[in-house]
Amino acid sequence: PLLWAQRSVIHRAMLSAVARRASRAAASASSSLGASRLPPLAARDEAARHAIVLTADARRGFASASAHQPTDFDVVVIGGGHAGTEAAAAAARRGARVALVTPSPLGSVGEMSCNPSIGGLAKGALVREIDALGGIMGAAADASGIQFRVLNASKGPAVRGPRAQMDRTTYKRSVQTALFGTPGVEVVDAAAYDLIVRETWESNPGPPPAVQHDIDVTRVEDRDPARFGPPGGVRTCEIGGVETADGRKIFAKSVVVATGTFLRGVLHVGGRRVPAGRMPTAITENPDATAARGAHALADRLYGLGFQMGRLKTGTPPRLDGASIDYAGLEEQPGDEPPRPFGFLHDKAWVPPMKQVSCWATRTNAETERVMKESRGFLHFDGGENGDGIVGPRYCPSLEMKVKRFPDRSHIVWLEPEGLDTDVVYPNGLSNTLDEPDQIAMLKTIPGLENVKMLRPGYGVEYDYVDPRELRWTLETKRVGGLFFAGQINGTTGYEEAAAQGLVAGANAAATALSHLGMDALPPSIVGRGASYLGVLVDDLTRRGTSEPYRMFSSRVEHRLSVRPDNADQRLTAAGELAGLVDSHRASIARRRGDLAERAVAAAEDARMGATAWAAHGVDNAPAGKSGRTVSVAELLAIPGVGYARVARALASAGKATPALAAQLDEDIDASNDFHRAASSPEKLARAATILAAVAEADPTAAEEATTECYYAPYLARQRRDVETMRKEEALELPMDLDYDAVGGLSAEDREKLKDHRPATLAAAQRISGVTPAAAIALFRFVAAQKLKGNKKRLSGMRGGR
Repeated sequence: PLLWAQRSVIHRAMLSAVARRASRAAASASSSLGASRLPPLAARDEAARHAIVLTADARRGFASASAHQPTDFDVVVIGGGHAGTEAAAAAARRGARVALVTPSPLGSVGEMSCNPSIGGLAKGALVREIDALGGIMGAAADASGIQFRVLNASKGPAVRGPRAQMDRTTYKRSVQTALFGTPGVEVVDAAAYDLIVRETWESNPGPPPAVQHDIDVTRVEDRDPARFGPPGGVRTCEIGGVETADGRKIFAKSVVVATGTFLRGVLHVGGRRVPAGRMPTAITENPDATAARGAHALADRLYGLGFQMGRLKTGTPPRLDGASIDYAGLEEQPGDEPPRPFGFLHDKAWVPPMKQVSCWATRTNAETERVMKESRGFLHFDGGENGDGIVGPRYCPSLEMKVKRFPDRSHIVWLEPEGLDTDVVYPNGLSNTLDEPDQIAMLKTIPGLENVKMLRPGYGVEYDYVDPRELRWTLETKRVGGLFFAGQINGTTGYEEAAAQGLVAGANAAATALSHLGMDALPPSIVGRGASYLGVLVDDLTRRGTSEPYRMFSSRVEHRLSVRPDNADQRLTAAGELAGLVDSHRASIARRRGDLAERAVAAAEDARMGATAWAAHGVDNAPAGKSGRTVSVAELLAIPGVGYARVARALASAGKATPALAAQLDEDIDASNDFHRAASSPEKLARAATILAAVAEADPTAAEEATTECYYAPYLARQRRDVETMRKEEALELPMDLDYDAVGGLSAEDREKLKDHRPATLAAAQRISGVTPAAAIALFRFVAAQKLKGNKKRLSGMRGGR
């Protein structure tokens, strides 16, 4: 307790000292890749945005705290990014004693290396699942958001994507506040240079038991007795901890490596190549350089251990001075009103703590494309003249790749503010690796940017990753027991994918370290493929691997009608409480919301009237059933355009009707009809109206969830049939000359991957990285239909011959 109290005092003192010295520290900082070229105002903005710059006092404070801590931990986490912070927090919530190792923590923990936003299509679902399991990202985003929007709002709830624009400084501060305040987490100011790996001989334990998942996520080779050697003994590798750059050894039973793009990272700005994991700011320059050296050494260690590794690349756009942008004539994009948070713990009348602002849209044009094509470095990074063969992100391509793949097109550019106390703007859509003069010339061709000042150039980064098929479904490596990987080291792209893996890896690392206490890995109710986006992410990576930066999409989720962003707490929080990830307060709130939603659904299923009666009370959308069929509230809520509040008002009105009027309106209803249920009595309608109104008043989100459950009820049976069909028809043979262009419902990626691999069976097609479950269903229906046509032709020919 004394050490924890000392640490809290140190943290408060450091933050106070940091706030006083931020401007002075930023003014003296410099960067070999452009930070030193920021104008004075931008440099002050940079310092104000980060307000947590690592001063000498702060560095001494962390060193002092670390020096007095024991060097034995349950779990060590390498890296303080989105994966590392979630891993450390998750392991600690399960009761592990955790050391998070990262250089200059106040300058690096929680840094947003690329875009200043959280969430999006499918990504928002991951953030909500992280929050439902007690993670950091959702709460930090809610505290830091300066614009909240739900993407795909006009489509069904299953494919909507909550997204928020962040204030970089506040987000970083919020992550640090949450992490540093987590009991059991000790932050060590150091760079990890090596892994402590032990080789041991043990009696043959035999293969581990198969884990019963809704879809088996235990790889076949994990249960193969051949992997465990002959009876009597087997040589195994186990993690023992990490060694830092200054020679300290930190011992632990589990280690999570979350190094992001720093694993032998190389930056590309035009013709320049600089060893680094990201372009440093005035705040992160020193810790980034230290982290890069350590990550290079770790990469050598991983190669030496025999891991199958490869190279991937990504990029980021230049940063602009918003004061030099002409917004007149650009399309304004305000946030939603009311805004929707990521977290599940907010009051029903939640108001963002930060001022809300707009983003702006502009577009590239023919002149932009001409400048791009004439630039010297046009083919430099994206697999052209240098022929590196390194694959970049398919769904967030560089501007060079857009011009090459989609010539003569205009591409949208979103101008996104990076915070409330800075003029820095992030031009989403302009990632490139051109020489700096060419980047400036390209920018000036875009409407609104004719006189723009570029504060920092865009750049590309290539880095090492480990084939994620080297991992078990727990994200533990097969080669080294107790060693876990999370984030971009596993071939993914995006903050949200990294954070989700961090939570899974950290929670399972704690289970490994505390197995002697009976702690188990996360159960299928959390990481099963049918349980969560988390489960789909882990299963895709460990089963299929990836040859390009993996991004989560709702189309990858077979059960997306029941696995949605809005019900993440109902799916995961109870299981999270049993696993030790979630506290009782969060669990009780989830139970209350679930109970309210269930009450509303039950009332909606039980209250019904005929179409004439619904129309008389203001709902004219009710389908006119045959033979006087009645329609329930639940059936009405499955019709687009019929809202919860509208139906509740109609019920209240109907509940006030006299029995004589109710009988007149539904005189054609026969209560004894075996095929149709009778209309509800006015008293029952009034009771249902009271329940619906009470649920909406107690928790509007519970009313929304009840509406969504009713909306998808007719489709869930088909979803179950589709999933079951895929299981039964895995042996279906696919013709080698199959024309994939003729198969409807396939995306461009689906067709590309299927043409490249030419799978022999439906099961083989489903194992191809990038081929979605929806594509597999479309493929099955097409091939089955073709076979049916062929059978009919043969049968017709046989009859003609007779």
